[in-house]
Order: sequence, then structure tokens, then C-alpha cells
Amino acid sequence: MRVKKSILQNIEDELLKKLPKKSYTIEIGIIDGVSEKRDEIKDVEKYGHPSPQTNAELLYLHCNGSRPNKIPKRDVLKYTLDDWQNKLSEPVLRDLEETLIYEDGWDEKDTDDYMDKVAEMLGNYCRDLISDRDSRIKPNSPKTIKLKGSDTPLIDTGNMRRAIVGRVKK
Repeated sequence: MRVKKSILQNIEDELLKKLPKKSYTIEIGIIDGVSEKRDEIKDVEKYGHPSPQTNAELLYLHCNGSRPNKIPKRDVLKYTLDDWQNKLSEPVLRDLEETLIYEDGWDEKDTDDYMDKVAEMLGNYCRDLISDRDSRIKPNSPKTIKLKGSDTPLIDTGNMRRAIVGRVKK
């Protein structure tokens, strides 16, 4: 496992030696068709036709915004990564440190399992940013509220939010 020293300053070199030498990449978003499809039945019930966009396309549009369509940038993926660097990584790494101190037989499967939990946590965190109305997410305009019938940004049917996952690419 390759680990940046700057992120793991609180973990002793001895603990790092216990980890298998393997590289991990955590992906967050709507990934490789895993959860990309929209719920066609709900879209037809709500709009009278299936959505022309996939959940992945909608998330991309919302994260980047669209001036012509007057959609503000609400980059929940970036917010998740920023929060990982600023406040989430420390407790996760502290837990890893405590686990490594008390376990002698830490192996590659343990590391894989741990990284899967971290990826799942980050996917949940990203979805929660939307559900909990994080203050960085710009509110809907009055026009959008009238069209949607709701003032909740980034949630209409809930399909896109539910489609966000975290996974480890090994």
C-alpha cells in the first residue's frame, strides 16, 4: 500500500511496515454503469417520459454547472474530497493506527477490507452532503422550486443521489 507521508504523519514507521505494499485508488461518483441507469418508471410517473440523461450525466452537469441552463455549480464530489483532506482522514487513519497496533496478523485481505469500508464511507458521505443540505450547495431558485415542487437542491426523484457510490479500484 503506497501512502503519502504527509497524510499519515501520526502513524509510526513501524505501523506502516505492517501494511502490505499495495496501491489503492478510491473512486467516488456514479461509476462504470454500476449505478448509472435512471429509474425509468419513476421518471415516466413524474415527467411523462423517461429522462434523456443518465444519473452519471446529471451528476456531471450538477457538479460543473451550466450557464445556458442556469444550473449553479454544486460540486459534491469536490466537497467530499476537500472534507477528506480537511477533517475525515484523521479519524479514519487513527482507527487504522489503533487496529494495526492491536492486530498482529494484518494482511492484504485485511487492508482490502479496510479500504472497501473507507470507500463506502466516502460514498455515504457524498450522498449525505446532498441529503443534509450542506451549506456549500446553492439553494434552488424560486423558478426551480415551482417546477420541482420542492426546494431541495440536487434531489428530485432521488435516483442520482442513490446512484453515488464509493469503491476501491485494485
